[in-house]
Amino acid sequence: MGKNSRAIRYIIVLLCLAVGCAKKEAPHLEESSAMLEKFRIESLAGKVALVVTGESAEQENAGTKTVVKKPDLKISSKNSLIDITTDKTGKGELLLDPSTRKISDILLEGTIRITQKPAEGAPPSFTATCTKLIYRQNKETLIMEGSPEIVQTGNRYRADRIVYDMRSGKLAFEGNVRVQVTDLSDRRAD
Repeated sequence: MGKNSRAIRYIIVLLCLAVGCAKKEAPHLEESSAMLEKFRIESLAGKVALVVTGESAEQENAGTKTVVKKPDLKISSKNSLIDITTDKTGKGELLLDPSTRKISDILLEGTIRITQKPAEGAPPSFTATCTKLIYRQNKETLIMEGSPEIVQTGNRYRADRIVYDMRSGKLAFEGNVRVQVTDLSDRRAD
């Protein structure tokens, strides 16, 4: 019974921290905090909804950081839906703002796949891969590093770093930029 009540307290604290509950005092957790298995955290920040799922999570740094194994992330706004998945080696960190206790940044590592599409169910605007991704909640940006590549309407874009501004829908390519343009002569109308 003691293990179950400790795990339940841990889950409640983790959910309150991720959603930004204004609880004055969190229950005391022992130094060897419990591991949360197969979890789902939903957070609404302004006009952006986040859903983080994963195989397991463990809280660190006095509750300001949660380490996640095999995280997946869905970010939805009025204009688009972004689906981010990691492979079996994927890991991530949810960083919380100490003053608000809300998610401020999400860091992902591993083989990462990103699909961005308009909210209305149209075909993807772009797909991307990278080995490191940073989501900045307050700026609504995705920063792709580690061999990032974007495929958009058949064209491939590679750079040392690619930044996607979700508010404007613009992509910025930094560092060594390489572009492979699809041959449009193959798309002639008959």
